[in-house]
Parts: sequence; structure tokens; C-alpha cells
Amino acid sequence: MRGRAPASTVASGAEVMADGNVLLTGGSQAANQLVGVNYTAAIWNPDTGKWTYGDDAAIPRLYHSTTLLLQDGSVLSLGGGAPGPLSNLNGEIYKPAYLTNADGTAADRPVITSAPTELEQRQDFKISVDDPASISRLILTKYGATTHAFDQNQRFVPLEDVI
Repeated sequence: MRGRAPASTVASGAEVMADGNVLLTGGSQAANQLVGVNYTAAIWNPDTGKWTYGDDAAIPRLYHSTTLLLQDGSVLSLGGGAPGPLSNLNGEIYKPAYLTNADGTAADRPVITSAPTELEQRQDFKISVDDPASISRLILTKYGATTHAFDQNQRFVPLEDVI
């Protein structure tokens, strides 16, 4: 790994992933400067309170960068730096470990065969999948909208009554 920043580094992107862990990306030791740049994805597990580390980013992500959870469970990291030492008009995809098997092949994922397109508060609803026996937990998430490392639209709602 290159550029794993010390604890004093401020991350530039934070996203709740599909498994409930929180991904922190980017940042540097000095606000929007190429000083002590963090390239390494840090993953916090709220169940254990422990940190692990993922892949390195290709380029620095600083001020005005964004991270968003995508529909397939990967995370888009883009932008960052303007105004400042760089102006990233590009993005990278972070693929969490839950998307692959130990041998690197794509993990099997359930296929949703039917689901509602709209819900009201407190409304019961049904979701059908191709292999219900393979599912141990269901989570309702919301696509985000983020700026300045803060996504005020993130949602991670465990569904309790699964039958």
C-alpha cells in the first residue's frame, strides 16, 4: 500500500456500503493540499468497531470529492481538489470484498424477481427473489447525493420481518 495516511488525516469521502460498513476515501493531512495524501480505502465495521484497509486509489481525492454507493454495490469516487492543487474531472470505482469470491470471481448474488416501485410510510411490502434460501439479511438503501464528504441522503435500514 502507498500513502496510508496517519489518523490525523481528514477523509474526503465517506459512504455506507451495502454490507453496513463505512468506506472512507481520500483526504490529506493539510486541508486541500497534497501533504500526507491518503490513497488507501479505510473500512470501519460498526459491529466490531474495527478498521480494515482496502485497495489504493489511483489519484488523490481532496476537497469537493464525492463518493456514492452504486446499484451494484460498488462505490463511485470522483472529483476533488478544486479550487486547489488539482482539479479531478474523473472518477474511480471501488469494488468492496463482498462483490467477489476468494478466488476473485464475481460472487453470486440474488436476483430480485419482483418488488414495489414506490412505498408509503409504514406500508407492508413484498420482494421476491430467485433463491430466498441464500439470503440471510435484507437491507433497504437509498441512493445518495453528496458534497464535501457528507451524504445527507444515506440510508441503511435493516428489514426485520423477513418471511
